[in-house]
Amino acid sequence: MGKVLDWIFFDLGNVLCRLDFSAVWNGFIRETGRDIDIVKKALYDDNLFNAFEKGRISPEQYYRGVCRIMECSMDYKKFVNIWNSIVVPDPEMINFALKLKEIYRILVLSNTNVLNASVLEADVNRLADEIVYSYEVGYMKPEKEIYEIALERAGAEPEAVLFVDDLKENLESASKLGINVYQFDTKANFYRFLTDQGFLENFISEILF
Repeated sequence: MGKVLDWIFFDLGNVLCRLDFSAVWNGFIRETGRDIDIVKKALYDDNLFNAFEKGRISPEQYYRGVCRIMECSMDYKKFVNIWNSIVVPDPEMINFALKLKEIYRILVLSNTNVLNASVLEADVNRLADEIVYSYEVGYMKPEKEIYEIALERAGAEPEAVLFVDDLKENLESASKLGINVYQFDTKANFYRFLTDQGFLENFISEILF
């Protein structure tokens, strides 16, 4: 990997925030009385979920589709609250990324929907120079088009970008375009990687860590 880096592209889920799937599943089980298999089938129906994440249907349409599959009725506001409980911000990683913003430009690149994105809106607006969400652009990782859009918005060459994501398939797709990649697991390991690659040269490590 080259040492010239201008941008870091951050994923959201399991990088800048934690995804608490059990909170969502248990919330819908309690609210609807349906078992976990039915809940998962409704929430992650291939056509319905992907259409929502790509911005092709509204939150209200997704809500109605989920209720139809679960054969239940529930208050829309309750639905939104349970759905958004999946997103648990990670203040430590967000603050770490804000420190990195002092030396690199930051783009947030995430498969998400308008409801989940709203939970992190304030943090992302404070952090990101550019934002690329699947529901806004109509493509999802690992589709190559979403990375091409991100590069265009950044005005960056692939070799000047480090993409940080937790999923191997997303990283493999980005890597094929020449983007540098890192599979995230913990902040400590990410910091060690940045240091080993020389990306934190002349920066005070105590401030970052």
